[in-house]
Amino acid sequence: MSQEAVASSEVGPYSAFESTTVRAPQSPLPVPLVSPHIAGAGAGTGGQPFGPVDLGALRAAVGMYADGDSPGNLQGAATGTVPLNPWAGQAPPSPVPAIPTVNPLPPEFVGPPSRDDLIRAQREKLEQGSTVVPTLPENQRDAYIRELLKDTARFSAQLHGQGEETDKNTGLPPRHAVPPGLISTVRPLINEIEKPGEGRTPAGDSEAARDGTTTDWNAQLGVSQYRTQSDNLMTPEGSCNLTTLAMALERLGYNRADALRAVERKLKRDEVKRQNEGKAVCVMDSDEDLDKMKMPDGLFERTVEGYLRQQMNPAENGSAYQRLRGEESLNEAEVRRLSQQFRQNAQFEDMLDLLRHVSPGPALGRTSMSQGVPERILQALEPDPMRRPKLQTLQSGNTTWDGVRSAMSETLDKGGAGFVSFRHKGSTDRKNATHIISVQNVEEGGVRFDDPYGSINPEYRRNRPGDAYAPTGSTARSAEFKNQVQGNANRGDGVVGDDWKVGNAQALQPGEALGNSTLVPNAVHQNSWMYARTMTPRTREEIAAADAERYQQVGVLRLPRQGLQRPSTGR
Repeated sequence: MSQEAVASSEVGPYSAFESTTVRAPQSPLPVPLVSPHIAGAGAGTGGQPFGPVDLGALRAAVGMYADGDSPGNLQGAATGTVPLNPWAGQAPPSPVPAIPTVNPLPPEFVGPPSRDDLIRAQREKLEQGSTVVPTLPENQRDAYIRELLKDTARFSAQLHGQGEETDKNTGLPPRHAVPPGLISTVRPLINEIEKPGEGRTPAGDSEAARDGTTTDWNAQLGVSQYRTQSDNLMTPEGSCNLTTLAMALERLGYNRADALRAVERKLKRDEVKRQNEGKAVCVMDSDEDLDKMKMPDGLFERTVEGYLRQQMNPAENGSAYQRLRGEESLNEAEVRRLSQQFRQNAQFEDMLDLLRHVSPGPALGRTSMSQGVPERILQALEPDPMRRPKLQTLQSGNTTWDGVRSAMSETLDKGGAGFVSFRHKGSTDRKNATHIISVQNVEEGGVRFDDPYGSINPEYRRNRPGDAYAPTGSTARSAEFKNQVQGNANRGDGVVGDDWKVGNAQALQPGEALGNSTLVPNAVHQNSWMYARTMTPRTREEIAAADAERYQQVGVLRLPRQGLQRPSTGR
């Protein structure tokens, strides 16, 4: 981690010498997070009123929160202009506590804080805020967590000198992934705001927050949802690659909604071409045109049904573990049920597998991350090559584990992602079998992983007998290391159940999440890693330079330098 000092202009409020205690509001009245607009007052910047204030309206507004039987009630209540107790029979709205403030500098330190100082202070602030969350009434938790997450978004942008910009629709600064050292602290807060419950329905995509907004904080902050392959609709024992890829893509800002959109574009484009096959017409099939096009009735569901049947086909997937859960005895009604429910309920990784299935070109492998899978998936998610993240492969034999650690650390600090394929069978049978896991952070003595299969035994060594997910020296995987499944663990029961759905994946039980944020000693992967891949986002400067090379501004028009692209003829 860089120790370079950050210029004071980029530090903002994080360099203030303030107490590390939580600033709870002292007033008995609700304390708004932003000063409200008062009737009769002009609208000022930042929500602050300016101009003449209507004192009568102010008294009335305050009186709305006063107890009608209290001698401190305002005169307006006595005259009937304000109800004596407007909250009779119901609880008044609760104030949202202020988020904690933390001094990033040690006592008596002189000089601007370093990047590490700022990250440490932000982590402490979030840890303090996390202790406040359980003490709040249920109707207040989402709002408080949302402010903590917004503060983290501003912090991450400030590290890049962009903390003062905000989007007028969301109020959020430009997206920048949080430093990797904050991921394990931020993730529980996102889990809480996504937690299913009665009346808690996401307003946007199925995996977005359940707080009435459409925000997907995992993609917004680059803090991946921890994902276990054991609850996937696709092969639970063989989907480490796409489950890991889903976590890596969230780090880069892509999410389930992007995968669904890519699938729908492919289906619509194929349908437009089919309808116009052999016709001498121009077909407008740009992504923007396709997004506006209505999906033909039943097309998505029929596609999913075909996908599921392929997963169940022994000719396509020779080993039982590579096929759909329960595929050996699934009946027609169950297959139809799954195809009808898939669009709304499938997790990100299952949607990626559907995208793999419909992708044009040669069939993509289902168990690898080195044979074009990330490249083709990224092409579908990000059609513009100048905005598409850059991929790099590190191969065993060409570099060392220390080289992997260094490359991963540099990539993660840039907001990128990484994953490692390693041999997890020791010196026993199938000793070259591999497993793929997501890198969360590079730390002293080891690497912190999000492992979709479970928690690696820290004593595992490839040159000794044993399995990475079993007691030392044993090949029998145990519940101590391997993620469990809460529902329908029997692959042949003919009923898939609901464990594969988004809501259940956002409420994992401890036994289902053993691989969440696990620190693995370097000795485990020193000789077992096979290859590693990094995914680095394009910088704003790179995107701007590419745009300047491809486009020119002519008055109010932005025109391609190579001329307008000809539309497809549909032939």
